[in-house]
Amino acid sequence: MQLKYKLIVSGIIFVLLAGGYLLSIKEEETSRRQVEDEIKVQLDALNHSIPRILELEMMDDHAIVFYRWGLSNSEKFGVAEFKKENNGWSFESGFSTGEYPSTQSVELANYHLVIGNRGDRDAVEVVVENEGKAETPEGPIGLWYLISEEHDYSEANVQWLDGDGKVLKELQLGQSD
Repeated sequence: MQLKYKLIVSGIIFVLLAGGYLLSIKEEETSRRQVEDEIKVQLDALNHSIPRILELEMMDDHAIVFYRWGLSNSEKFGVAEFKKENNGWSFESGFSTGEYPSTQSVELANYHLVIGNRGDRDAVEVVVENEGKAETPEGPIGLWYLISEEHDYSEANVQWLDGDGKVLKELQLGQSD
């Protein structure tokens, strides 16, 4: 009798924990979708029509958005910083360009970024060395980025590596070619 009671109580606890976990995942997905929808409205207000969010990074009360906008034959690329306010998300800073930019550092209102593209078709990894520290960027290799509140990436060294760790290409930011 005692064992049966423990099994029933354990089963109930398991079901409650699993259900709570699944609900939190669903709530997080819904919340992210709501943020994306609110930010798309803000991008439209900037005359960036038909925005398509590629990546969304949430940091406390800020969001960094990497996006494309416009019609497919004239699609443009943009990066924007938004801040969470009492009445929704507000645009802080950003930039837009005609195509996905080559590797560069970007300064937004509250964040430093280094962004880039594949750089070499055989590259499988990107490493950014800055202030004596090596970092592996976020995002797929065709659209990679690093975001920092403290580190300025304007003098960073970027390396594209193959599957064996061999350097295929290297770029020192802040130096003219």
